[in-house]
Amino acid sequence: MNSILDTIGSFIVAGIIMLLIIASSLNMNSASVQAIENSLVQTNAAVNSIIFDYDLYKIGYRVPSNKITLADSNRIKYKTDFDNNSTIDSIEYKIGLTDDLYYTTNPHDRIIYKKINNDSYVNMGVVSKFIFSYYDSVGNQLSYQSLSNQSNRNLIRMLKILATFESSDSNYSFDQAINWTKLIRPKNLK
Repeated sequence: MNSILDTIGSFIVAGIIMLLIIASSLNMNSASVQAIENSLVQTNAAVNSIIFDYDLYKIGYRVPSNKITLADSNRIKYKTDFDNNSTIDSIEYKIGLTDDLYYTTNPHDRIIYKKINNDSYVNMGVVSKFIFSYYDSVGNQLSYQSLSNQSNRNLIRMLKILATFESSDSNYSFDQAINWTKLIRPKNLK
């Protein structure tokens, strides 16, 4: 009888040990997935910030007038000699709709589109929030409504970008988000 009780007891102890091992393994897998998601969000933020820095500092390069042709909260179009070939290029950044993304379950995700001249829009990355703000020479913010007029767009001397990058996972959380803000003063907007 004692051997039966010993066998049953050993099965119970073995079952508890197996449950502990399975729980530990699941916890490690979850932590690994979260670390990978964080790494992807950081990479997306770093790559896009480098591109925006490079592109937006060139606003108005070799352009005599009307350097910014469209300025809105989530869209900008400007002129520059982008590839330094003495030909004026038109560059546009805009944010797509949340419906444009079918491969992410984060309801806030949107595509950043870039267009050079008459080429097609190119997917530059995914953001959850992307807002442009525009400022005059003394740092006063210009209203979006006033920027529908070219003479007011000619007053722009600085622009600020606010971008939020989040995980594309359906279990996204705001503690995994990266907020990036940059005030850019293109030297050709004088």
